[in-house]
Amino acid sequence: MEAFFVSENRMKKAYLLIIVCLLSFSPSLWGKSVEDAFEALKIYNYFEAKRLFEKKMKKTPGACSYGLACIYSRNDNPFYQIDSAFACIQRAEKYFASTKEKWKERLQKYQYTELGILELKRKISTVYYRGTLQENTEEAYQQFLKAHPWANERFDAIRKRDSIAFYDAMIGNSISSFQTFLKKYPDSQYARMAQHEVDSKVYQRETKQKKLADYLKFIKNYPESPYIPDAEKQVFQLQTSLNTVESYEQYIRNFPNSRYVEQAWKKLFQIYMYDYSKARIASFREKYPDYPFQEDLDQELVKASRELLPFSDGGKFGWMDREGKIVFPAEYELLSIHHEGLAMAVHDGKIGFVDKNNELQIAFEYDDATDFEGGLSVVEKEGKMGIIDRSGKVIFDFVFEDIGSFSEGMVYAQKDSLYAYYDRYGNQVVAEKFDEAFSFQKGLALVVIGEFQNYINQLGNPQFPNQFVRLNQISEGLFVFSNGDKYGLISKDLEVIQVPIYDQIASLSEGFIAFSREGKIGFFDESGQVAIPPIYDELLNFANVVSFTGGFARVRFNGKFGLIDDQGKWIIPARYHALGSVSERLAFQQEDKWGYLGLNHKELIAPTFDEAESFDGATAIVRLEGNYGVIDTLGRAVIPITFERVDRVYDKLYVCSSEQGKQLFFEDGTLLSEEHYDQIRMFSEELLILANSKGVAYFDLLERRLIKKQD
Repeated sequence: MEAFFVSENRMKKAYLLIIVCLLSFSPSLWGKSVEDAFEALKIYNYFEAKRLFEKKMKKTPGACSYGLACIYSRNDNPFYQIDSAFACIQRAEKYFASTKEKWKERLQKYQYTELGILELKRKISTVYYRGTLQENTEEAYQQFLKAHPWANERFDAIRKRDSIAFYDAMIGNSISSFQTFLKKYPDSQYARMAQHEVDSKVYQRETKQKKLADYLKFIKNYPESPYIPDAEKQVFQLQTSLNTVESYEQYIRNFPNSRYVEQAWKKLFQIYMYDYSKARIASFREKYPDYPFQEDLDQELVKASRELLPFSDGGKFGWMDREGKIVFPAEYELLSIHHEGLAMAVHDGKIGFVDKNNELQIAFEYDDATDFEGGLSVVEKEGKMGIIDRSGKVIFDFVFEDIGSFSEGMVYAQKDSLYAYYDRYGNQVVAEKFDEAFSFQKGLALVVIGEFQNYINQLGNPQFPNQFVRLNQISEGLFVFSNGDKYGLISKDLEVIQVPIYDQIASLSEGFIAFSREGKIGFFDESGQVAIPPIYDELLNFANVVSFTGGFARVRFNGKFGLIDDQGKWIIPARYHALGSVSERLAFQQEDKWGYLGLNHKELIAPTFDEAESFDGATAIVRLEGNYGVIDTLGRAVIPITFERVDRVYDKLYVCSSEQGKQLFFEDGTLLSEEHYDQIRMFSEELLILANSKGVAYFDLLERRLIKKQD
């Protein structure tokens, strides 16, 4: 028995030893079970893997949660449940740090790593994102971003969320809607656009009346606004809208620190120098000792003493004075007259600019150019257009297909296919979005978008719905519009004054607007209301023929022409086959001959001419037996009726054309020169140019004398 008990005790000790050993190596046993679970997962034995992971969850929460997340995130097994996968992967991430390093190393081959957990978490988030895309709302994207900040789709979700939110702000189209957007998403890619809308709408709200006081208040209250430059420009334009010396003086006094003060000084100088003489420059310097460009005045004094005109010699052009004396020899292929101290000159096919000293100021590098106006010239180079200032500095780069003329401080220009608007400094003010564009007039510009016409203000905002195929401004507040073949009138405030039932509507003339409807012509007043009912016969090109001049309009009634006053009363009854333009001595046609009437309906000259124009002053152009001439008030020919054509080119001057060429006659019939010319036309406000194969000459309209190069 003793032996038995000894043996039994030994056996118990041995059993206890085995238990102790097993317990001491327990990590190996449970670790193997987790590895078995991952191995089962590798061969898609999801049931066994899930069973083992759940069994060891309490002791190995990190690894088992990761394994279960793998199972729940796969849609090829019955345990697929994305919410469970999301919960498990978050738990795996939570307990990963507490997993012993040696088990991290053993389980690394199953992607149980920080990176593996992150990758699985992102895959799970991708599944959630697919659902978010289906919902496609700002709230859904915001919730996704809050719950899944690590997602691969984070930036796409931000973009879509912001896009929807910004679209909603645009639908609201108010300051508050855009401010709400900015408050929620200040770092959005749309934040700049939203801020632009806020700034724009605040600017429009604060300056709605477009009064000087409003712009000044805006500048004071919103000093950081990007519209401060425009507000200052509006102040400048309003303060100097009269474009007088006094208005610019006042602006300089009131706004000495304005960005436009230098421009105001230059404008003041330009207006003051209406005769551009040496004495005038000296007077300007004495009156304005604070003028900031004194060196320019020194140069202008020298140049102003020169009065130069282009002359030709052997196919080349040079400069002569107003007495015809050669000042600079002929060396250019072409010359223009000086504008703002500079003249275009062509050399080797290229255009440059020379001053009155014949010194090259802007190099010969342009293919085309305009005369300087307001210190700027539109030039063309290698098929592209740009703008330069008087120093030759490029203000607009050579990237434009078309550039207009500056009007109200802005110019339209086309880079590629669309037009935009720019200020005089080359800054784009209104974006490229117009198929055609026109100059600003009274604060508005006509634009074309597709098949529709519209007007925009200087901020680029359309003034009408984009639905009219034709728009034409008649006055500051009245527009002609058309949706198709018929025309109507609409106010600037979008009030339809006349519905589109008219065939044509003309321009405003002395407070009246001619219109035609159903073959009859009538007149609206300047507010768009019918002033004279449509009882007159329709005419071809009626917009040019039927208009008020001097309080009268010629109309046709029952096939005959007469003259009415602004009340629609007959001044000259409708008895004539045709009438000339309104004049105190009015041309009329009776049968096939023309004569002249007074406004009192008294016949002044019997109808003896084959064609006649109304008198312009003391003379009129007539045609008789196929030839043209000029008659006086008694019907006598003061310029022989022997010419192929006669045109009035200036007050009391006529160009008469024959087979030999053109000659210039005074109104009294005096011939300027026996010489015939190929061309006689206006060259400047003061000069006519007369050109033939011998060269060019000029006629001074003020001094009434011919200027020719002295031999």
